[in-house]
Amino acid sequence: MNYPETTVFSDFRLNDEYIYWEVRRGNLPDEEYFEDAVIAQFDESILTTLTETQRDLLSSADTNNGFDVQCRPAFCPIYGVALLNDSVFIIESQSDMIYFFDGIDTTAELSSWLSISSSLGATSPKYYEKNESGYRVILDYDDLCGTKGTNLIQVYTDGTVELIKELSTETYDGCVVS
Repeated sequence: MNYPETTVFSDFRLNDEYIYWEVRRGNLPDEEYFEDAVIAQFDESILTTLTETQRDLLSSADTNNGFDVQCRPAFCPIYGVALLNDSVFIIESQSDMIYFFDGIDTTAELSSWLSISSSLGATSPKYYEKNESGYRVILDYDDLCGTKGTNLIQVYTDGTVELIKELSTETYDGCVVS
């Protein structure tokens, strides 16, 4: 997942009064190659204001599921952990993500959603325009195995992505293993 470095907690319009959230790369218990790691924090300064109990809740939150995956050919789930007062919400599926976001209605949520929509091979939106259904987006993509290009898509607030038009397609030799 790639988040713009300037994305902060207030850029998201979440479904409840969460006080902090982060994205993690997990590790299955039998995998020794990759360690658990925080890969995105949204306002690290918030983390410093949390109580010890809240920090303990965050550090003990874990799952073997995720809304995305890394570490191929091994498996490392990508998941989110959000703090709501003194309880945690683990975001371990794409449907959890849509629920957590309360729909895709900010550009931070749009970027997050596009980065986990692996079927799109999304790199980043080149241009987007908010409309009554969500966002119309010009998106560069690369499937990392021979095809890249640019598409015009519609991202609906419920996370549905519709291809409107292929703007360009290019083929190349080889596959990238991540």
